[in-house]
Amino acid sequence: AAYSGFHPSLAFSYPHGAFSGGSAFFAGLGAGLLIAIYDYLGYNTTAYMVDELKQPGRTLPRSIIFSILGIMVFYLALNVGVLGVVPWHTVARSTSVASLVVTTNWGHGAADVVTVLILITAFASVLAGLLGGSRVPYHAARDGVFFRAFGRLHPRGDFPYVALIVLGVITAVASFFSLTTIISMLTAVIVIVQAIAQVVALTVLRRRQPGLRRPYRQWLYPLPSLAALAGWIYVYASAGRVPIELSIAWVAGGILAYLGWARVTRAWPFAPVQVREEYLDAAGAGAAPAGEH
Repeated sequence: AAYSGFHPSLAFSYPHGAFSGGSAFFAGLGAGLLIAIYDYLGYNTTAYMVDELKQPGRTLPRSIIFSILGIMVFYLALNVGVLGVVPWHTVARSTSVASLVVTTNWGHGAADVVTVLILITAFASVLAGLLGGSRVPYHAARDGVFFRAFGRLHPRGDFPYVALIVLGVITAVASFFSLTTIISMLTAVIVIVQAIAQVVALTVLRRRQPGLRRPYRQWLYPLPSLAALAGWIYVYASAGRVPIELSIAWVAGGILAYLGWARVTRAWPFAPVQVREEYLDAAGAGAAPAGEH
């Protein structure tokens, strides 16, 4: 729809001082990165279900690479197409960009159809996220590091129904907030819980197990890790006050939940810390350990 009435002069026109490099530029870049990062999420969903893959060493990296490349192509084509139909300042004020573009080129009837398709896609996205995300607390519970109830499987469907129900309720509560606030808050939480934690985990793994076989290597280590750490901190600082406060509250809630679980199961800090060197024994026995990524 966008490219049926595409105007390059609109697509590649920029406001005065758009690339000046000042504080306004970096503030806008950070705000844009929050949305872009959220749009790319889902590329790693297969990592949540790695135990269910037949050839994870082959399937997992390919699915991640293909997903990132596919999202990059569609995301760039979508944004350029939108800007080639409607001036950027009009897009900034719109609450339904896709409908605005279709209305401009094809009329209100086609825009109504596209709106329905967007809703269907949104439901499909929520479904995929719930199905993939529910595996995280499920596997954590099965490994004994989360509430045991989340490790239950449905007697007929053989899926983690407790984790699915809890995530569904959380998703329903999130619908009471604005989309911008939710996206910024989720991205901020991901930065704390996943992105920065992965940088730290990789560093600890390399220091504690330097001889571990690594089929997936990080070139020029530790420079990529340091660059990623700086970038994630910048993204987190760009989230804004309310999303940062919500992200801190969410992490604090997780800490309280962990302390409750740890007290019941007699885990750290209510018992001596136990470090499990996963894959180390398997590697010594000649098994194929999971690699670093």
